[in-house]
Amino acid sequence: MKLFMILVLPISLAYAILKNDSRENVPYASVLTGFVLGALYSFVECMFTSSYYLTRYAFFPNYVFYLCFEVLLPCFFCTAACLIFIKKRDQALLSLFFVLAAFYSVFMPARIIHRNAVFDWYLLFVKPVVYTGMLFVLKYAFSLLNDRLNGAAPKSALPQLILCAALLVPPAIDVMHLLATPVWTIALASAAYVLFALWGCRQFSSGNIFRQR
Repeated sequence: MKLFMILVLPISLAYAILKNDSRENVPYASVLTGFVLGALYSFVECMFTSSYYLTRYAFFPNYVFYLCFEVLLPCFFCTAACLIFIKKRDQALLSLFFVLAAFYSVFMPARIIHRNAVFDWYLLFVKPVVYTGMLFVLKYAFSLLNDRLNGAAPKSALPQLILCAALLVPPAIDVMHLLATPVWTIALASAAYVLFALWGCRQFSSGNIFRQR
């Protein structure tokens, strides 16, 4: 049952590498950086932090916890590693996706296993898919930002809005599960988010990213 949870993120990363526009430009250094950072981060978390978490029946405190420790801190460390170890500055945003994808391929299964004694349908199936969706929405947002920085797209607030949606929604779904909200609400929110991610991937693959004519 845990196999899906463990493999879905690495398989998604492999798919992203295979579907990369130019095989010779696949940022393998970014992937390696993400794997190493994910392994180190997960090792420190598993060895030096407790899996105990006192659940409070309130949305905001739990949301801040999940947002900080499952989204913002990983993104901060991956961005820092990208800036330090990735030499091609003009490709930093595009490389960041591969750093994050490789990081989460290690970090997310390790965190789920470390912090949970019982694995339900959400942890085994829905959460890995939601965070995979988050990564591909981030890829779409990074592509928009990269085009705008390179002058290939007009100025717009769309990349920032997509970036915020990508980062802010998954922790909210986590808290919905934590607080035992009705299953249909979790399923609906998760499905809507994943469909949004698929739409972003389609826009990216078709090249319809609001480029200047």
